[in-house]
Amino acid sequence: MKNILVINEGYSSNLGDQAIKQSIGAILTDNNAKYNFLNYSNPKLNRLTDIAEVIPKNSSFTKNLRKLGILVIIKNYIVLIKKIYEIKSFANNHLRNNKYDFVLIGGGQLINSSYRVSPNPFCGILYSWITSIKSNHIPVYLYGIGIVNKFNSTEKYFYNKALQGADNIYVRDFNSQNILKSQFGLDSVKIHDVVFSTFKKNAPKDEIKHALVGVFSYHELLVKFNKTSIAKLEYYLSWYKVVRNYLDQDIPVSLFYTTQTDYGETKDFCTYLNEQHNIVLPILKFNGLSELLKSIGTYSHLSSGRMHALIFGLINGLELDSYLISNKVKAFDDEYVKTKVDLNQIRQETIKPLIDLLK
Repeated sequence: MKNILVINEGYSSNLGDQAIKQSIGAILTDNNAKYNFLNYSNPKLNRLTDIAEVIPKNSSFTKNLRKLGILVIIKNYIVLIKKIYEIKSFANNHLRNNKYDFVLIGGGQLINSSYRVSPNPFCGILYSWITSIKSNHIPVYLYGIGIVNKFNSTEKYFYNKALQGADNIYVRDFNSQNILKSQFGLDSVKIHDVVFSTFKKNAPKDEIKHALVGVFSYHELLVKFNKTSIAKLEYYLSWYKVVRNYLDQDIPVSLFYTTQTDYGETKDFCTYLNEQHNIVLPILKFNGLSELLKSIGTYSHLSSGRMHALIFGLINGLELDSYLISNKVKAFDDEYVKTKVDLNQIRQETIKPLIDLLK
């Protein structure tokens, strides 16, 4: 029986990351493999982080922080150095005391960027994991990962060092595959996001129509995509139009979220709808990932700017309206929403490469 170490962000408050952890664990267990799990950015974390435990950051705080300039850059480099030391120390100690046939890092958007001068700590984290794993002579595979399209020089240096050490790289979309080749000169295998492996043939749906709308965090819009020219009211107006479109078709709407930042945004958006448009919408109540997935299956439509929220809707047979906030979501929309897909085939194509690694 193979013994595998799985590393991803599965203990984060992001329900998409939690779904990735569950999906990989299920594939391994179903194929008679043992596995141990470590959280990617904080391997000492040993339990799920609840969405409500994390206080969402405020967009005005982000703007004020940027004014500090060089102090923020210095702080971020200190964080990077600290992370490299922490991960290397933990990884080497863990790997010396445990025997694994191989290590699986992923899935998720693990090749990420700060989109600023100072680095995203993920570059140092990936570098630390892979160099530590290889120094202990263990094969390591990046599986079902996503890659952003822009890096600063520090990020590119550490990602390049890390990626060169991987025994193979499996990316979850063609965009990531092209970036990996053009920016790092590396070939990869295109698979699907591992959450597609959870697809099961759906029972026929009721004729009752009801839409779910998931508002993407305005804070993340500013930080990740540098959309500082978009005022918050303008941004909310775009989401109001999504809601209005459903209501005009006599389709009731509930709001939902899959991350802690979206959780706070959803409450703010509710207040906006009430005060500006005299619309009162319920927020879907659920306790954890399993309850959310069960609830989604009772709806007919879903709109979101989160890729995993869209996957949750797709595998449950909902009609999707992708909010095209990023290249990642645009690529997903082109491949899975605009074209008719065979979800059972996608499930098999998602599982097979990992099964092959276990042979």
